[in-house]
Amino acid sequence: MANDRLDIVIFGATGYTGKYVVKHAVNFYKEQEMKFGVAGRRKEALEAVIKEFASDIEDVPIILADIKDEESLTKMAKQAKVVINCCGPYRFYGEPVVKACIAAHTHYIDVSGEPQVIQYT
Repeated sequence: MANDRLDIVIFGATGYTGKYVVKHAVNFYKEQEMKFGVAGRRKEALEAVIKEFASDIEDVPIILADIKDEESLTKMAKQAKVVINCCGPYRFYGEPVVKACIAAHTHYIDVSGEPQVIQYT
């Protein structure tokens, strides 16, 4: 099961931080042949991110997932070994992604620096 998964899925790939993570994922892909995908609500916006940062990589998977749709988050998490959550603010949007990763037995990481999140997790 885990062997069929992408190494990482970048959730919230269309935001400022998400784009930054995608840019660096491309470097890891080239250096270590890491398989990654991008995830978010809008296919067109995700396609634009791939075009901007990963146009020389074939078949970067696009996964549609919405923070308000638990099933879509779980489906996303099941496709990854690690989900990098770039969808904040985390005090509002972090917990559903963590729950989806737990349900899918997927590792979770985010870039939160929010005191409210760090203090209570």
